[in-house]
Amino acid sequence: MLARGPDSSDEGLMTLGAYGSTMEGALPSDNPRQFQYIVPMTDDAALQAYCRGLPPLYSEEIVIHPWQVEDESLIEAISEALSR
Repeated sequence: MLARGPDSSDEGLMTLGAYGSTMEGALPSDNPRQFQYIVPMTDDAALQAYCRGLPPLYSEEIVIHPWQVEDESLIEAISEALSR
C-alpha cells in the first residue's frame, strides 16, 4: 500500500512499472484490489485512463488498476501527516 497514489508523472510511471514487474500475470479475479494507495495524487478517472494507456503487459495482461483505500479515518490521518 502506498501513502501517495501514482499519477502520470515519471515517478508515477516508475511506481506502476515496479509494481507490474512483480506480477506473474493477471490479477486474480477474487482479489483485484491488490494495489492500493491512501492519498490520491490525481483523480481516479485520470489515473485509470493513464493505466489503460500503459504498454500491453501492464494494461492488458496484468491489468494494473490502483484503488484508493476506503477507510476515511486512514485517509484523513495520512493526509494530515503528509501535509506537515
